[in-house]
Formats: sequence, C-alpha cells, structure tokens
Amino acid sequence: MRKPSSETPIHVGRLRTEFEAANILRMSPKTLQRWRWAGIGPPYIKVGRAVRYDERDLATFINDQRRQSRADTNLGARHE
Repeated sequence: MRKPSSETPIHVGRLRTEFEAANILRMSPKTLQRWRWAGIGPPYIKVGRAVRYDERDLATFINDQRRQSRADTNLGARHE
C-alpha cells in the first residue's frame, strides 16, 4: 500500500528532464549530477532510474540564489 504524502502534489506536466533543467539554469547536466551527488542544488525526483525536476522547485532554487552584495554570503565575511 502506498503511503500518503503530506507534501505538495506534483503535477506531471511540470516535470523537467535533467537536460531541460540544466537549460533552464543555464548550466551543464554534469553540474546537476555533481550537485545531486554532493546533496546540494534544487530538489529532484527519482522515477526508477530517471531524474526529474519540478519547475516550481527550479524557480524556488533560482529565487533563493538572489543576492544583493557579497555581504549576503560568507564570501564577504572576514576571517580573523
């Protein structure tokens, strides 16, 4: 029996392949593969051996990367 999900339902029409997601993010599919291995990057869905990305997760990931200045990241912090 399938366990009910408490997460937002996924609309299959919004799922993108690894290649499509890489195009949306303007990077290589290899980068997405590395990010998955490292446990970073946008959330993804495994359907058997296939990897899919929900468009809403990609949009959220892009918006979460927005920065105003270097001070918004640890790159701007001084280490003493």
